[in-house]
Amino acid sequence: MKRILFSIFTFFIIFLLTSCQKDTEILPNNQRILFQVEYLNYAWVYQHNGFLIDCSGNIYYYNNPSEWNFIEDDGTFHEEAMNENLTFTDSITHSIDNYEIIDKAAKIYQASIGPISDLKCEMADAGTIVYSAYILNNRTHKYHRILLKQSGDCSRENLSQAAIQLYQWLQLIQEKTVLKN
Repeated sequence: MKRILFSIFTFFIIFLLTSCQKDTEILPNNQRILFQVEYLNYAWVYQHNGFLIDCSGNIYYYNNPSEWNFIEDDGTFHEEAMNENLTFTDSITHSIDNYEIIDKAAKIYQASIGPISDLKCEMADAGTIVYSAYILNNRTHKYHRILLKQSGDCSRENLSQAAIQLYQWLQLIQEKTVLKN
């Protein structure tokens, strides 16, 4: 009788574990870039700067790189193009603690399913700053950009709580590191 109960219990546990949806997977194992903050302004004098954060917590800065691969119209970015952009960055001068980067990476999926507000265009010549997270599709080898917040000439934002927290965190990093360089 114990053996039968044990078998039923084991089967039930295996069933529960294998029937869980895969959409709770945080990130693919080989994803290199997790976050980006990017400012672009074509008015008066061209400006393009920002930073990328990788899965190890390294912050890669760039300021008017002579070459750069931009996101495609469908909101994706080929893995090779992203890796090439890393070669166009200036330096790694800061790193984020491993536990902190794991905590923030765990919020990306929740941000990816958040609703996005309507686009509001209110300014001119201010440029645009975009706060983003990324999820890499292992099948297509493309990063999918998760918009956290966009402001400047036109603004919109991800309304999920996870996206708001990630945006605030990236803003703090920007204030502590980029603006102090």
